[in-house]
Amino acid sequence: LVRYAEACRWSTRRLEMHGAVDEAVAIAGRLGDPDLVVRAAATATADALWPARAYGEANHAVIDVMRSALTVLPRDSAVRCRLLLALAAEAYYATTPAELDSFCQEAIDIARASGDERLLTEALMGSAVATFRRDNAERRRRWLEEALVLAHRTGDVRARTNLRALLAPVRCEVGDVAGIDEEMAAIVAAAHDEKLYFVEMVTLNLAHCWAAMRGDEAEIERSLRRLRQTFERVSTSHKVDTVRGAQLYEPLWNPEAELPADEEVAAFMTESAIPAGPAATVLALRHGQPDAARFVFDTFGIELDTDNWFSPFLWSLGAEIGLGLGEPDVAAAAYAKLAPYRGTCVIAGTSPAHGPVDAYLALAAAATGEKRLATQHADHALELIAAWRIPRVEKWFLDLRDRHGF
Repeated sequence: LVRYAEACRWSTRRLEMHGAVDEAVAIAGRLGDPDLVVRAAATATADALWPARAYGEANHAVIDVMRSALTVLPRDSAVRCRLLLALAAEAYYATTPAELDSFCQEAIDIARASGDERLLTEALMGSAVATFRRDNAERRRRWLEEALVLAHRTGDVRARTNLRALLAPVRCEVGDVAGIDEEMAAIVAAAHDEKLYFVEMVTLNLAHCWAAMRGDEAEIERSLRRLRQTFERVSTSHKVDTVRGAQLYEPLWNPEAELPADEEVAAFMTESAIPAGPAATVLALRHGQPDAARFVFDTFGIELDTDNWFSPFLWSLGAEIGLGLGEPDVAAAAYAKLAPYRGTCVIAGTSPAHGPVDAYLALAAAATGEKRLATQHADHALELIAAWRIPRVEKWFLDLRDRHGF
């Protein structure tokens, strides 16, 4: 089972891999062999770019087996280090941020003390994925940058490409976007040459959303075409979200673009593992369909009290919904979530990037009647929009600013 799971991982068939891993972990647990538990569990989490499970999901039986194995492993072993990383990845949606941080810090400490640079690379990269929250972006960036240095030193080509693919969206997240187009192109080329099709898909998705915000028609067409090609090579829980979601970036930032058919949007919201309703609400608002936006919002609502990789995107949507549908309580809640991150970029995990946080702070402030505050945020947002060269975002934002008088 483990060999099959490893073969699936190498061939980017991650859904099949998870099925084999779950069965192997259960068998190892029944045998009472912690080393086998680790070997099975680590297959799913080694060099992963995303949390182990689909959005909001957790396999509690697997987590329980891992927790039991952890109690009998030596404190300073590489096996324990890898189990901690696997447990953090599996429990991403099932435990507290503090416990995830504790698992990952212990794993990094073990790896650092061992002197094994490959193990430390694995621990740093795994921890950056397993602890993903907006409030620790700078720490994740430090971990990834250290791991990238180690991967260069040890000649680990696969890890190097994976780490670059993780660093690019973190740079976007903190607003460091200088040279990001060139870096994304280089990552896509390297991932394709190395047959890392999942990495290629992830980075193409990030490149596609930047192209949509810039209005770069040639890059929009090229990146979407290549995304569709990688779609056929990859099996993963969020593949539908990635590729179908990418098809919405162009109409999201271009009000003249044709909207997908209603049944396509409905299918996406139904089949998506992520809460797609708020994005559909905003899509309707941006295309001058307030009645449709109201219907979608009343049907699906929006959950702002989350703290995971997708949360910043939801917070930004909440700000726009609050203004567009006259929901000041939603806007106020979104403002409170976004306020610590002014001067940075909204991004959901590895994509999509969604423009400056300051733009959404302006919308939220305007929705709650704080016009002077909205104007301050708006002025700063326009500075970032110009610096980041995203004219479609500027057009969208200036239109809202003119209509709502801030």
